[in-house]
Amino acid sequence: MENATLKMAQAFQQSGGHTLYFSSDLENYIQNAAVYIVSGIERGEQVLFVENDRRQALILEKVKQCLNSKQLQNLHFINNFDFYWQHGDFHPTTVISVFSNKLRSLTQNNQPIRTRGHVEWNDDKQIHKKLEEFEQVAGHAVSAARMLSVCAYDAERVPESLKAALMRTHEFFMTDNEFIRL
Repeated sequence: MENATLKMAQAFQQSGGHTLYFSSDLENYIQNAAVYIVSGIERGEQVLFVENDRRQALILEKVKQCLNSKQLQNLHFINNFDFYWQHGDFHPTTVISVFSNKLRSLTQNNQPIRTRGHVEWNDDKQIHKKLEEFEQVAGHAVSAARMLSVCAYDAERVPESLKAALMRTHEFFMTDNEFIRL
């Protein structure tokens, strides 16, 4: 079976896109992440990857098998807790501001960029509304910048009501093994 991330990359080669990724298998998640990073760097792109420390180590281990140290300079990891919860709470406008600032600093040399964020949250009662708001704004920013961006969620943590809302805020949808246009 062709890797879902490769299908996504082929679909986006010209115009970019905002993809919702529901993962249910860690091994496939790590493989898809590595393919996403390697394919971007091989295309001359920088990769901004927002991930937790445990998964970051697993992904980096795989990526280092494919890229040299010079290529790895185009990979920028950010801890997802620090990124999404910078001020102790998930504030969509703050997250977008941090995201925009980071993108500005990376695009100063006019090198294309792709992003991927693993979204995790605590038991905040308002988090579903905040996530939907964040994804709407992020979708507009991704479209305006014509870049490739993946928002990854652990499938079992996302209730059906949130899944439906998230599907409305993305152009594409993928699982560990599939990729489709919404």
